[in-house]
Amino acid sequence: WTFTEDGWLRKKGYYDFAGCGPIHLTGAMTGLAGTLVLGPRNGVFLEKGRTLSSYSNPGHALFGMLIIVCGWLAFNAGATLSLKAAEGLAAKAMVNTGISAGFGGVAGVILSFILNKMKHVDFVETSLGAMGSMVSIAATCSDVDPWYAAVIGLVGGIICPLFSKLLKRWQVDDPVYVASVHG
Repeated sequence: WTFTEDGWLRKKGYYDFAGCGPIHLTGAMTGLAGTLVLGPRNGVFLEKGRTLSSYSNPGHALFGMLIIVCGWLAFNAGATLSLKAAEGLAAKAMVNTGISAGFGGVAGVILSFILNKMKHVDFVETSLGAMGSMVSIAATCSDVDPWYAAVIGLVGGIICPLFSKLLKRWQVDDPVYVASVHG
């Protein structure tokens, strides 16, 4: 598709840093398919549309999210294939990824506060905001200005938690949020 100059999308002018589109599309679709085939876990969906929380230990989940953020920074920088490549391309990719993750996390906090009627902030929505924003920026992290990375992060940080809520409303149990984050 996009990995070589002969890829059919590349020939049509599609630009994608590090093959983000095909990678995340494949991850989202296979995750959603697996989730639909396996069905919900026992006891996840209660009466009247209420659901149980997916995180049993928010501290462990936070630590896991931070590991993912660090790995994502390294992946996007490493996709340049050299830290010296193209006059700071790796640094720009890393900075834009970090900016996007930060703004996505902030968007997740604000969205969570609004969705929870100004009572509390849900860690799940906050972490989904940060991770969704990193997926959103991955295709263009080497090419956009930092202010645009912030905008991309805000949009991704809103869409991802909302899509997760939509899946729960449809009683689709995505225990690790793979469809929400990568879709």
